[in-house]
Amino acid sequence: MSALRDELKEQFVEIIGVDIEEAGLLDACVSVCSKYGLSAEDLATKWDVFSGSGSGAKFERKALTMATFEEFHAKQLNKLRMSMPQFLSKSGRASRVTKDSLSQLDARKRTREHGADASYGTPAGAAGARGGESEEAGSPLTAGPSAQYIERKNAGKVETTLNADVGARGAAPVRGSPLEVDAAVWDASAGFGRHMWERLEDKAAALDRHAHVLGAAICASARLDPPGNVVRATVDEMTAVGRIVCDSEGKVNSQSAYLETTRASSAGVRVKLDLTDVPDFILFRGQVVAVRGTNARGNALAVRQILSASPRAPPRAGDAGVRVLIASGPYTTDDSLTYAPLHDLLAAAERHSAECLILLGPFVDEAHPHVRAAKIGELTYELLFRARVVDVLHDWLAKQRAAGRAAPTIVLVPSCADVHAHPTFPQAPLDARGTAKTDPSLISVRNPATISIGGYAFALCAADAVKALGAEECARVSLPPSQREDRMTRLCRQAIEQRVFMPPYPPPKEVAVDTTLALGPVGAMPVTPHVLIVASELSCFAKVACGVVCVNPGRLVKHMHGGTYALVHIHPSDSNATPNAQPTPTPTANALGDAPSARAAEADGHGAVKAPSGTEEEDESTSIASRTCVQIVRI
Repeated sequence: MSALRDELKEQFVEIIGVDIEEAGLLDACVSVCSKYGLSAEDLATKWDVFSGSGSGAKFERKALTMATFEEFHAKQLNKLRMSMPQFLSKSGRASRVTKDSLSQLDARKRTREHGADASYGTPAGAAGARGGESEEAGSPLTAGPSAQYIERKNAGKVETTLNADVGARGAAPVRGSPLEVDAAVWDASAGFGRHMWERLEDKAAALDRHAHVLGAAICASARLDPPGNVVRATVDEMTAVGRIVCDSEGKVNSQSAYLETTRASSAGVRVKLDLTDVPDFILFRGQVVAVRGTNARGNALAVRQILSASPRAPPRAGDAGVRVLIASGPYTTDDSLTYAPLHDLLAAAERHSAECLILLGPFVDEAHPHVRAAKIGELTYELLFRARVVDVLHDWLAKQRAAGRAAPTIVLVPSCADVHAHPTFPQAPLDARGTAKTDPSLISVRNPATISIGGYAFALCAADAVKALGAEECARVSLPPSQREDRMTRLCRQAIEQRVFMPPYPPPKEVAVDTTLALGPVGAMPVTPHVLIVASELSCFAKVACGVVCVNPGRLVKHMHGGTYALVHIHPSDSNATPNAQPTPTPTANALGDAPSARAAEADGHGAVKAPSGTEEEDESTSIASRTCVQIVRI
């Protein structure tokens, strides 16, 4: 206590310029700090706010006496006591829940119920603690998860599997050293600057630059003539490049589709697209395409062919196998802030010998009832994230090392729904308060990000781009249903071909998108990934699009119930088995009116036309997809 006494004297002099001289006053300050879990600086600051009144020449401060301190105690600190979550200490006195006591509380509870070794997994007594018999059960910070979650019957059930035959080969030997994860290999030159600090001319320039670069790539790969000026009337077939726009608010359709050309080709003018002669197409607002047709009257382009970009060659990958566990938040049920599902996820990662964990937000969900109602006591959102997520991950990594195992690398990706993160997409990495310094196995990356895991390119996006594309998509497909590309594969293919993580423009209203950043290096796919992770509210899936393994792990928690996570196992390249991969759809017939020629693009048979790509790149990506097994598992 002597150290606290000295610190109190020092802080009151430093902050307020007041010496604690009255007999018994210092003892009262020490008692208050112990009772409410306050530091000397906290108490001095609170007294400074309480004791001062007025401003300028009229500023007055109450003298620090026993009488005024008792008034301060009654008016201010009792409010603090009523608003903060509490638990009973061994002495029976209510103690304040602090960022240190949060992690201690879980550790005590796990030790009491399961012993020291059963640190991860849903506490067996959590359901019984929900009856409200004690102060501990009454706080969302300490109450257990919902009965629906505790009593779930389908934990561990595999919902869907991609390449089940590949998974049947068995697991590769566990490596003795940590898996190499490089989060900066493709992102070293990208910067954020100021969020939402964009002028209209900068936004327009970003849109035009994206259309110009991607349009030029389409023309080059399809060996087309340079784009013509759509303003000039001509009966000769011409090529135009630009992005799809709509003549009114809302979703584009066959009657409202316009092409906003690039500044270099047609000064950015908009021309109506006549799609009468196009039996198959897939369009959405913001999509960059090249179109071929005639403009006889100068006011509408009679389209005969629509071309989209072909995926670029993926980076050269390694030959070793990797095991990656992927989950998307929320990580706690709606009636609790104990994050029991996160503990269960870590237990699953240990069972599956995961070498890398990719955890996408939200971690502190803005839609959580207790977060919206600010029922987190005196904790800030940052401290809640630190205590309930970061500290738990630190402890788990330490446990792996103590057991003689190589600690997996954990990658944290923020979400726009994280209340403690900047809500603008793209997002900077989460501030984990020195996480990267304290444990090299725990890293934060931006949203979106493309990282290297064991030599394989993983593209990560916590924004719901798949749902946004689905809401904007306008499709006309002439193929019978049995031959059509399924919807989830098609939506993922659109993002890969557009080479950005959030292709629709205007973006969805529920996501605050910084267009200048989203279409620049920060929001672009720098390479065609081997694995694309898209966190979406839509049903979980594992598909192969353009040779890329596309995975939506689903939400780990859905309100009161458990959700799903994904296990991605890329087998070594020398495995001897016949895979059952989903290949990139084989072109059947050109559904857009022309027979393919040496100078034309190839139809993919699913309502789009793409430029031809090299067989070497296709073999590389298909080879990796064919030796990748993905399982979507119930938590």
